[in-house]
Amino acid sequence: VERDVLSTTPALLESLSFITSYRGKPIPPGHKSVSFRMVFRDPVNTLRHEQVDPQVKTIVDKLAQTVGAQIRA
Repeated sequence: VERDVLSTTPALLESLSFITSYRGKPIPPGHKSVSFRMVFRDPVNTLRHEQVDPQVKTIVDKLAQTVGAQIRA
């Protein structure tokens, strides 16, 4: 997952940290939930959602392609 996230080369990503993984209800059998933290930072300006959201979407799309990831509600 880390390699796939970094391969999207998000310009404002400062750090990526694994938090935890979980298997069990309500996660379907054969799947697991993975949590990680992404910190985005601009050294000059305060970031706005309009700047970060497209980078997060690119990461989510990449993970959907490579590992079948999907955002849980």
